[in-house]
Amino acid sequence: MRQLSRVEVYFLAKELGSLLKNARVSNFYHNEELNLALIKLHSTSGTRRLIYQGGLRAHLTSFVYPFPSPSANVVNVRKLIRGSFVREVSQVNFDRILRIELERRSE
Repeated sequence: MRQLSRVEVYFLAKELGSLLKNARVSNFYHNEELNLALIKLHSTSGTRRLIYQGGLRAHLTSFVYPFPSPSANVVNVRKLIRGSFVREVSQVNFDRILRIELERRSE
């Protein structure tokens, strides 16, 4: 499987940015064996699942992946990001880095 190009990451950031802006993070999953991470989000258009696999792919999916019991690291990440909102999705310096900025809103 080939890696995403810089141009692909550019268009991916634009598309995900428009679809996920202001979506609330409800959970985070990680499979270390497959280097696969999933962020479950809720937006006005419904539940979204963002899947990421180490530089190879990043996309929204409706497939429900089986994930093992969370490790201590996954539990800590969940505590940090649950309930936060997607502020922006961007590409860093036209490199193959996809940045998802999250923010906490006071209730």
